[in-house]
Amino acid sequence: MTKDSPIDQFPINKLFTLIFIHDVHNHKILLGEKQRGPLTGQWNGFGGKVNKGESVAASAARELLEEAGIQAPLFLIGEIQWASTSAGRKSATGETIEPPSTTRDIMFVFKAHTFSSEDGLGPVITEEMAPGWWSVDTMPWDKMRKNHQVWYKLMLSNIPFRGQYWYNVVHDGKGDTSAAAATGVEGQSPLPSTQLENTKEMWTEDTERRQIQYGSQPVRPEWYAPEDQAFYAQLDLAQSSPPGNGISPFHGLEAEARPELTQDALEHSMAAVEAQWL
Repeated sequence: MTKDSPIDQFPINKLFTLIFIHDVHNHKILLGEKQRGPLTGQWNGFGGKVNKGESVAASAARELLEEAGIQAPLFLIGEIQWASTSAGRKSATGETIEPPSTTRDIMFVFKAHTFSSEDGLGPVITEEMAPGWWSVDTMPWDKMRKNHQVWYKLMLSNIPFRGQYWYNVVHDGKGDTSAAAATGVEGQSPLPSTQLENTKEMWTEDTERRQIQYGSQPVRPEWYAPEDQAFYAQLDLAQSSPPGNGISPFHGLEAEARPELTQDALEHSMAAVEAQWL
């Protein structure tokens, strides 16, 4: 990927996993509704932070069991990196509380087409997540991270992908994550490229720097009958999202087909990251 400043020059702050169970033939995907924290009510795949000393694959299996009560033969399908730049924070007297910095987070995306559970009952509600099946063309995008639409179709088609996002972080030190904090104008909605990350931070994406690469060959193609291939090829997630004045998820996207981007290439990248993390 080409960019003004290589993202891998920044130190790794955190590693994450994101896991999806995909019923290919019935065109459904298992998502979880967040049950606590500042993102309560949002839908996403399962996953979370990788603990220090823990492998990424072990973390993914652990998170899926903890959040949905299931196990699955997971395989790696994507890697997302994002750089977040904070202007830092100062006290009322002007003393530096947190210096300006840029850090890098990495998320590895896993999939499976089958799952199992010890009791045979399937996904269960946990303290973290409430699982639910969604048709892939009617997903709850009004309660999901919009920028995920950029790579969801690739994930649903089992096409390996790699993406980058760049964010500016606003932290006022008072926990002010209101619409006014995000826009500077009281009573207005947050900017389309702005998202609430936690109780104290608003992240605004530099959408012009968003990039993605994708491979030319699907992973596990045996799962896709010809009619399934046709369905996912014509799937338009941009049209399935709710209307509004927000920035298109494809705004500023620099998409690049890379035949050499394979599952093996993703595995190699993950191993290199793990070597720094473990």
